[in-house]
Amino acid sequence: MKKLFCALLCAFVIASAFAGCNNNDGKDNNNSSSSATADSADSKKGGYIEIAAKNCTLKYPDKWKDKIKTSTEDKDVYTVRFSSGDIKLFDIMFGGNSGTVLGTLKQKDGNTVLYIKDYALDKKHKNDSELLEMKEDINFIINNLSKDYDFAKGQKIEDSSNELYEIKTDVVNLYYPKRWKDSVTTGVSKNGVKFSYNKTPLFDVLFGGQKGVLLGTYKDTEIFIKTYEIKKDKLKDNDYSKALLMQEDMDYLLKKLTGLKDFKQN
Repeated sequence: MKKLFCALLCAFVIASAFAGCNNNDGKDNNNSSSSATADSADSKKGGYIEIAAKNCTLKYPDKWKDKIKTSTEDKDVYTVRFSSGDIKLFDIMFGGNSGTVLGTLKQKDGNTVLYIKDYALDKKHKNDSELLEMKEDINFIINNLSKDYDFAKGQKIEDSSNELYEIKTDVVNLYYPKRWKDSVTTGVSKNGVKFSYNKTPLFDVLFGGQKGVLLGTYKDTEIFIKTYEIKKDKLKDNDYSKALLMQEDMDYLLKKLTGLKDFKQN
């Protein structure tokens, strides 16, 4: 999206983009983020507060630390909400495909597109210079994401999770997303392949006479799939989210497997 910063600035000043109302029922950070740290590149604006988010840290000017409140919500879409008192300013959403694209966070485990939802100020507050400046400081967040991470400003870059790598077995070779190659453990045996993450079982592809859901037959061998429940209380939040994604990406493996010419579906 061309001239992202100008477009966002205009949207904030006229307070018109993406008006709406969401419940702020997530975890309330309430300025409990770490204390301000000087940032020489943004010396004119002073230091910043740090807001822990999904796979990254958001930085926001510390001059607002006594006036801004942030909260996080991790439901269908991971969201960080910014407000001042009871006045909603904007939300930053990690995925979800709604709102205005801020950019793409490119990391080893895959790409995450960040979006913003801006809340229009009511008539009583629409000319409040402090509130407008707080909204404009989304640019401070974007600039620091670019400094701290591989962040493509204003670009929506689709995940490359459809790149697959090969897992060789005596029965049939399996293909799984390359982005998990260094994270997922694959235990190959004559009975199949077990997929796990940090000792947490994800799913098994089993060959012949095994427990699980019968997918079909490859040549003369029945192939089964067995999935495991991933318990949130057993993992850190970040590891739990990754484990769920790894399990979901089993779909790439199954699509490749069931598409083989010698495979007959059940």
